[in-house]
Amino acid sequence: MNLKFLVCKSCNLKCNYCHNEFQGDTSGLTYDQQYSFVENKIHSLIEKKLDINKFDLFKISGGEPFLRPKQISLLLKIANEYSKKKIILSNLTIYNSMILETIILMGVNEIRVNLPSFNYKEYSKITGCSRSYFDNIFKNISILQKHNINIRLNIVVSKPIESSLYSYIKTYLEKAISINIFKEVRFIVDERSKNKDVMLYEIFKILSDITSAIGEERRGRIIDFKYNNTIISLSHCVVGNKTSDIYIVPPGVILKNYEMGKAYD
Repeated sequence: MNLKFLVCKSCNLKCNYCHNEFQGDTSGLTYDQQYSFVENKIHSLIEKKLDINKFDLFKISGGEPFLRPKQISLLLKIANEYSKKKIILSNLTIYNSMILETIILMGVNEIRVNLPSFNYKEYSKITGCSRSYFDNIFKNISILQKHNINIRLNIVVSKPIESSLYSYIKTYLEKAISINIFKEVRFIVDERSKNKDVMLYEIFKILSDITSAIGEERRGRIIDFKYNNTIISLSHCVVGNKTSDIYIVPPGVILKNYEMGKAYD
């Protein structure tokens, strides 16, 4: 079981597949005045209402969590007090030396990056991202790599990609492998797509063709494709009680993942 903190609902991108983490409209920058974590309240919440021994890891997400550096620092401090594995989900488009220093000092185990393309024009079309934001992704990745922090890529297969799946997936994997720093690459089919099941099967066939596939199904995922020693996984956004992750939205609202919304982390 995982404990996931949503530190804000704002995001600096406007991805065409945004699933919003059941937080309403997250497109564009807004000031989340109501989103404030207080350390003693978090401790109280964990100790009184949740059995901390049931949780394998702490996840920090949003919106875009890098918009709230102080909240990241606080939650990583709390995670360390409970000696739990720590994962941050981010688009990595924001460069902030304080956040990077905190991530390194606090021993974050993994960063999961939303990166639908290595090509700026394609990335911008999908996310509405500026060139400076796009360049920050690789600046951040380079710094994290030097400190041996695992980086996993998440790619949501959305409408702009559907028409050229094979070439897109092949090109993407070749680029990811050539950089040689990503521990895992995960393709995700948007649950809202009308032909999501067909697309999932198509991607499975493509991955089977270009990799060696085991194809074990777990938590709505087809996992453990192998490509040059990199793990490739495949899944779609899941709705229903297929996992027992717990979400905490400040100031201390507990939500069970997948019961109130869709997620793909």
